[in-house]
Order: sequence, then structure tokens, then C-alpha cells
Amino acid sequence: FEAQRASAAEEEEEEEEESEHSHLSPTQVLVRATATIIVGVGLVTLFSDPMVDVLTVFGDRISVPPFYISFIVTPLVSNASELIASIVFASKRTSASMTMTFSALLGAATMNNTFVLAIFLALVYFKELA
Repeated sequence: FEAQRASAAEEEEEEEEESEHSHLSPTQVLVRATATIIVGVGLVTLFSDPMVDVLTVFGDRISVPPFYISFIVTPLVSNASELIASIVFASKRTSASMTMTFSALLGAATMNNTFVLAIFLALVYFKELA
């Protein structure tokens, strides 16, 4: 009975979210999406340089080369929100929330591994290592 109630609550949340945006025209959705992307790019641009400085100082203080910081610590920190969201979803203990949890984690792992593979292949290509 608990699972049915949780499932019904999730369906209500989805319906509320859909009804929230149902009054928008396709043009308004496009404008809102574009504005959100521009704000996101602006925030990344604003905070990326200080983040690099912090990671450099962190690596110097713990005597770890910057290479390891950039490929081990940074992905863990950048995915912390996805991990926390997955823990929250998993704590609901419903079939739908478990599926959502595994989908989010698998998607994050796939995206990160693809991105890092592309970086490594670019390094190999541009440094003419192969």
C-alpha cells in the first residue's frame, strides 16, 4: 500500500510540473530555455577560474599533482549533486525511484567516461603519442 501511495504522489508531482508549463507557447519555452542556458554559461564563466585556483592550491597543500586533482577530485565534486539526488530517490524505496536512481547514476557515469575518454584521445592525438 505504501508503494502505491508513493507512486500516486510522484504522478501528482509530474502532473503539477506539466501543468506549470502547459500555458507556455513553443516560442516562450524556447526563450525560457535559451535564457536558462545563457545564465548557466555565465555562471560557469564566472566561477570556473576561482574553482581552478582553489583546486590548484588544494593540490599543492596535499602534495598531489594537478593531473590527479583534475581527473579524480573534480569529477567527484561536480557529480555530488547527482549523488545526493540519487540518495534521496533511493530512500523512497519504490520501484520507480530505484529506476530513476540507477538511470541517473548510469547516465552520469556514461557522460563522465565519454568526456574523459575524449580528453585522453585528444591528448594522445595532439601530443602525437600514437
